[in-house]
Order: sequence, then C-alpha cells, then structure tokens
Amino acid sequence: MALSCMILWLGTQPTVIASTAEAAMEILKTNDRVCSGRHIRMSFRLKHHIKYSLVWSDCTDYWKFLRRIARTEIFSPKMLLAQSHVREQKVGELIEYLRSKEGQVVKLTQFVFGTLLNILGNVVFSRDVFVYTDDDKNKDGIQNLIREMLMIGAEPNIAEFYPILEELDLLGLKRKCDERFL
Repeated sequence: MALSCMILWLGTQPTVIASTAEAAMEILKTNDRVCSGRHIRMSFRLKHHIKYSLVWSDCTDYWKFLRRIARTEIFSPKMLLAQSHVREQKVGELIEYLRSKEGQVVKLTQFVFGTLLNILGNVVFSRDVFVYTDDDKNKDGIQNLIREMLMIGAEPNIAEFYPILEELDLLGLKRKCDERFL
C-alpha cells in the first residue's frame, strides 16, 4: 500500500498533509522531532519577557535548563507529594469561602480557577496569587488576562508565515500583548 503525503508551504511555514492515518503515523514515527517542535506565536515574543520565560521562549539550551529545573525540582513526584498538604489547604479555603456565601449567588468557575492559581502559585512562588474578595472590579482580573492573552495568540497573524513582517506588527497583536504585560 502506497503512503502519500505532501508538503504545503504557507509563506515560510511548511505544513505536512497526510492522505491516510497510516501515512500520518509513518510521518510521525520517522520525523517525530521535527513535527513536535515548539512553535511560539509571534504575538507572544515580547522583548522584555521572552528571554527568561519557560512558557514563551524558544527551545534553546537555557530553556532546556529551565525545563529540567521545573521537572526535577518543582514538579517532580517527590515535590508534588510534599506539596499535597498545600493543595488540600487551598481546596479547604475554597470550601470555607463558599460556605460563607451560603444562600448567595456565586460565580463558581471564578473561584475554582482562583484556587487552581493559588495551588500553582504556592508550588512555584510559595504564596497565593488569587484573593477571595467581594470586590466586583477585581474578581475576574487574572482569569480575564489569561483569556485575553490566549485570544490574542489565537488570532491569525500574517507574520507567522512571513517573518520579515514581524517588526511591522501589522495587526497590532504584539502591541496588545505588551500592553497586558505591563
């Protein structure tokens, strides 16, 4: 059985198209490294943040070093087990807060998200990131910021296909991301 595939060039970005599931498996089996490479959207390549970022930087030796530290020191099974009491404590805080709001309307997704942020914040920074308050203006702050950043990153950007246009920021996506990081 003949396996067929083709490469479609969208600007400078190659896109591999496989005609069958078997062809796709063969491509991924023989070119796994190439196909699974990290691609960071141009709008997230912020001048002041990308150099030291584990999330948004390119796959460099420094990024590999940061990833190794995160994997072995922060998110290792031993450290996660040692931090289990923090997760239990943060869930307990959520339950207590919800108990104090008995009979009131509560936006549950916001507080579950906040609890997850506090769990991650305590693992990485040893402190809470989200504060349970009744202040309406700040309730969705970080959740909205993350949502907005993901929406900006998902917008089509011609600079992804023609990198020479990156500095022009024709769609203003880098500017929008930069404004949110300041």
